[in-house]
Amino acid sequence: HKVDVIIDTTGIPPVISASYDKLAPSGRLILVGQPRPGAEVEIPNAVSMFDGTGKSIRATQGGGTDPEKDIPRYIALADRGLLEYKTLHTNTFTLDEVNDAFDLLRTGDAGRIMINIGAK
Repeated sequence: HKVDVIIDTTGIPPVISASYDKLAPSGRLILVGQPRPGAEVEIPNAVSMFDGTGKSIRATQGGGTDPEKDIPRYIALADRGLLEYKTLHTNTFTLDEVNDAFDLLRTGDAGRIMINIGAK
């Protein structure tokens, strides 16, 4: 069974490759997860990109956020009780613990991590 849209959040090259192969002839593969630096992604049956039906791969470029607009909007939503931000933040680390934060991030068991640069 082929699908129209696949959104990959893993950034794992074999998962991305397998996802591409599951696309319908005009399907779109959207990459949210970023592969590690230097990683290569194989496109199986790459000639299928040129069969005239428009199969495509797109990267999100970090989600397209604009912090100057988005952060005030998020604060306003939270103030009105429409955004439950407390469930998004899962861990806080000091700057000295930044490597521990990256280790947790790599496990996939973290939500949003904050680094407190003022704490020791």
